Parts: sequence; structure tokens; C-alpha cells
Amino acid sequence: MDLKNISQDIKGILEHIKENPKLEQQASVLKQVNIDIKNLDTQVLKSNVSNSGVFLESKLNTATPTITKVNQDLKAVLLQVQDNLDNSKVMDTPKEVKQQIDRVLTQIDYYQLSSFAADSNKTYLPFEWENSEDCDIEFKSNGEKNTFSCNINLALKEHGDINVMLLLDKNNNININMNVQKDEFKTSLQDNMQLLRQNISNIGLSLQSLNILDIIDEKNKTYEQKAYGANNKHSFGVDIQA
Repeated sequence: MDLKNISQDIKGILEHIKENPKLEQQASVLKQVNIDIKNLDTQVLKSNVSNSGVFLESKLNTATPTITKVNQDLKAVLLQVQDNLDNSKVMDTPKEVKQQIDRVLTQIDYYQLSSFAADSNKTYLPFEWENSEDCDIEFKSNGEKNTFSCNINLALKEHGDINVMLLLDKNNNININMNVQKDEFKTSLQDNMQLLRQNISNIGLSLQSLNILDIIDEKNKTYEQKAYGANNKHSFGVDIQA
């Protein structure tokens, strides 16, 4: 089953239910989570990530669950929509809409299981972005070392695959690895490194290292790279470009 384009699936579901008075609340939540990338800011990102999926489940485990909290969760909303459409006597639900709901629910389940298996918080980014084919984000903390990591995977139509790995410590020191597929995008990043350093400094973080590396196709890896993970997209290696 294709797990890509979650935002397009949500958009299709919303289009089908937006005129249904029984699903007015659910339509409002779907519209909220599926935000155009142009309108994305830190507050919107924080709200959408922390109030869904594994993050929401963690909150519910440490606090008294409320109907309001649960009804803001994308998975809960989609299950409500699915149940309503399955039991609707007014009209038949198009097969495509049912498939869209199934795809999104499958993707959410995948990220939740991946989070539990890897002892991390992995989630989806349901934002409308014309240039995006797929994206996910994974957070992980290391209590012993007082570090926090974020791994962002993007598949862009124009720029190819991009992986960004960030490692932050308790003193606001940050290390960044950017692995890219296309040479022209790598060159563009290198040309704008000074601006990136400046912006990182402006938000109060101290940049320790910034690496721009190539994503190597598995079939083109050397024996040593396969054996030891050299230039691996999750590595913080020694190819430091200060």
C-alpha cells in the first residue's frame, strides 16, 4: 500500500465530508492539520506534532483523558469519519475515499509502531507542499547524555531525497548533517551556508558542526561503507565543514 502523499489523501477526505453536517467537527480538525507549507511557523508545527500520534498518547498516559483532547487527534478523527461513512444510509461512500482513509490510518499505525520499536517519537507531517512527495520526522532523546536528536526525511520532486539529522545538547550546542541526493541542490546549500549559520545563531543555538554530504545509493556503496556505515545518513562522521 502506498504510504506517500498523506496530505493529498486528507485533502480528498475533507473534500468529500465538508458538506456533511454530522462531520462538521471532524472536517474542522482535518482542515487544521493539513496546513499549506507557506503558512507553517514554529507554533503551528509544535501544536500539530505535540497534539497527535505518540505525543498525544504520552500526554494521555500522564493526565486525565478528555474527549476534547482525543477528538483533536487525527487518528481518532479518521476513525470517527470511517464509522460515520460506513453506517451512513444517505449515500454510498466512493471507493477512493475509503482507500484514502485506510492509507492515512495505515501510515499513522506505521509511525506509532516505529516509534515504540525504536524508543523514539516518529511522526508524519501532513502539510500541503507542491514539491513534496513524502516526508517524516523522528525525535529521540538520550537521558544519559542529555542530548536530543531530530531526523527529517524528505522526498522532493525537484531536489530529490534529503535527510537532515540534528543533534542538540543541554547547552544549546547543535550539530547538523545534511545528506542530499542531487549535486545542484548540494551546491545551493553550500552557497547559503553562511545564511543558515546566521539564522541558527539568531535563535540562540551554538553551531558546532555543519556537514553537507551525498546520499549514496545502496548498490553503489563500497564494501567498507556497507560494513561500517560510512557516510550513512544517520551518521555524524568526521566530514566537518565549519
